[in-house]
Amino acid sequence: MKTFVRETREAGRKSIVILSAELATSTKEANAFRTDALQDELEDRDFAYKIADGFYFGKGEVAFIVEVEDDHRFDLILDMADFFNQESVLHIDRARNAQLIFLHQRWSKMLPLGKLTAVSKEIALQNECYTLSDGVYFITMMETTNG
Repeated sequence: MKTFVRETREAGRKSIVILSAELATSTKEANAFRTDALQDELEDRDFAYKIADGFYFGKGEVAFIVEVEDDHRFDLILDMADFFNQESVLHIDRARNAQLIFLHQRWSKMLPLGKLTAVSKEIALQNECYTLSDGVYFITMMETTNG
């Protein structure tokens, strides 16, 4: 995986990982506690992040958009997500190619999802999974070719 992350870098941008600490089976209070704990971990390890609204298969959750500078930091983020029993994280490389990384099949299951793309609210709401950050809706979209 370290090679993959290194090869996807482009000058001028950092890759990002979008993750949550919430679980569909937890109560609202338990998820709030989990979210606070993940935020504390990110701050303790000096990660640059933004809080966003994530929607994963129709269920809303607090999501963190985390900048990742290098392979070591990438591995730390994956370990944090694994600690919080997350099924997957969304990795966006510097070219804004997105892939879903399934954590419990470590490195053996990565699902390419296309490009992270800003879209209208109407388009986002038609999708099962999207992110809302600073009033902008994002989805992943596969590029189409003509012909």
